[in-house]
Amino acid sequence: MRERLISEAIAVRTDSALRLQTQASLLATVGAGSAFQSKPGSLKLREHFDSYWPVLQLDLDINSMKVYSRTGATLAAWHADAASDIEQDERVRAVVSQERALHWMHCRQICTQFAAAPILSAGRVAGVIVLGSSLGEVIVSFNRLSGADLGVLAPAGFVMDKNSLPNLGLQVVALSGSERNLPLLHQLKDLPLKQNKKNWQLVPYQGKQFELSFVAMGDDSGINSGAMLVVIDDLTQALAEIRKSVLSRVQAELATSLLSLLLLALLVNAPLQRMTRAVRAIPFVGAERFAEARAKIVPRGQHFWMTKLIA
Repeated sequence: MRERLISEAIAVRTDSALRLQTQASLLATVGAGSAFQSKPGSLKLREHFDSYWPVLQLDLDINSMKVYSRTGATLAAWHADAASDIEQDERVRAVVSQERALHWMHCRQICTQFAAAPILSAGRVAGVIVLGSSLGEVIVSFNRLSGADLGVLAPAGFVMDKNSLPNLGLQVVALSGSERNLPLLHQLKDLPLKQNKKNWQLVPYQGKQFELSFVAMGDDSGINSGAMLVVIDDLTQALAEIRKSVLSRVQAELATSLLSLLLLALLVNAPLQRMTRAVRAIPFVGAERFAEARAKIVPRGQHFWMTKLIA
């Protein structure tokens, strides 16, 4: 169960990142090529992308978009996050040099997944488009798919608030079922020992049992972003059913064992009694007191069918 939930969480997050990367590639191919062929960096470029921005926000849950030139200069931006500009510059250079799309995660007070795609013009990279989206869709999709809750933890910042986990040096940046799960995370004193990129622990809380699985998050190159996913599964009912099933099985096996012992006793009782009488008659045979020996050994009654056969 744990492995299945972890696999589903990773799959949902990866699928969301790849879908964002696909959207960036489509926008770069369909929407940006003609604009770059005219006058890059001009007012026409921004007007061109302004027509896409409402659709990206409302229908595709995109919360930021930036267009860069080949040299890395910002040509246009929509709701860009200044805190991620330095990291974006590095990714933009990687997209230009490798001429392929990339996706990555940036976590501070909030976590945003980014995707960048090269804009091609006349067969060469003319610029880069970067899209940013929150992890809200990932959280909701996982809860709808598995029934378990999902959260995103990032290294703690300088501001301490209700989402801070000082014992762990982390902060909660996204969480489903936060009314119940946030106090649960505050119960943690430390993280379980790491096993590869996944670790887990069982946490009792308010008379229930919860299993928390932690999964490190990285980008498409495998670099750890410093953030992690936490899968929260309520095992209370499952554990109760397991205990009930085990108890029922033990009771059934105990009853079967007792019945087997009773049947065995009934089967061997008569032969054992005859054997006991024969042993007690041995001294009389040795003393040639055959009448007394025969009295000790009661002859076994013949069955009706055996009597007819002899007759």
